[in-house]
Amino acid sequence: MAPQAAKAFLKQREGRVGAGLPVLPRVDRIRYEEVEADLKQHYEATGSRDLKEYARRVKHLTVAFSGRRVANIGQVEVDQYVVARSGQGAKNGTIRRELGTLTKMLRLAYKNGKLLRLPLLDKPKEGPAREGFFERDQYESIRRRLDADLQVAVTIAYTFGWRMQSEVLPLQRRQLDLEAGTLRLDPGATKNDEGRVVYLTPELKTLLAAQIERVDALQRRLGASSPPCFLTAARGGARGSRGGTSGRHGRRPAGPVASLAASGMTSGVPRCGI
Repeated sequence: MAPQAAKAFLKQREGRVGAGLPVLPRVDRIRYEEVEADLKQHYEATGSRDLKEYARRVKHLTVAFSGRRVANIGQVEVDQYVVARSGQGAKNGTIRRELGTLTKMLRLAYKNGKLLRLPLLDKPKEGPAREGFFERDQYESIRRRLDADLQVAVTIAYTFGWRMQSEVLPLQRRQLDLEAGTLRLDPGATKNDEGRVVYLTPELKTLLAAQIERVDALQRRLGASSPPCFLTAARGGARGSRGGTSGRHGRRPAGPVASLAASGMTSGVPRCGI
């Protein structure tokens, strides 16, 4: 270490001691593995992120950045990652979300005093919007052929543009407030990891109230406690639907609704309850 750098480092350590702060090891030696472990521990402690989803997001980051010093991760390294992932067939949206996780690691490292400067990282643009949309009359035609509980799920997805598999079907009763007329998504359950609260339309408020009554009646008949989820299907017809349900100009993608309609999920009883 050069004399001037050594003096600056010593001065920084003395300043932390004087302020009653912990004396950290040299931040320029902290590697990716440490900040990745810190973020995972943060999510475990706060419950703000699904750890399975987190593991998927860091899988390729770990391959690319393991052994690297965090202070040396900048735009050049991120651009190399984007090129490599694109070459593997990853879509821009996927790469953006992976880099979003990397950004969260760096922000937490900065907050914890393990990174002196937070880099500004550019990400690839989102890919073009999905094609293949239902018009309103097509959507209504499909919806009325579904069981009552699936009609509720499809209506939520269509009205708010929520993703069927990751946002609608895992909904729990605690996330619904009929009195206030709200439905919420927890932090970590959405595409950008932020929580979300929406106000129910009169139609949805009526549908959800009826769904609760159906589920409660079923549980009384079966003598079982009500499961926490809203609409987890008994059979896996919707499992293959990975697309979202958001769209433009009042139209929604056909994929989730079509897969539900063709799924054969017609048991006639509520699968799971709010």
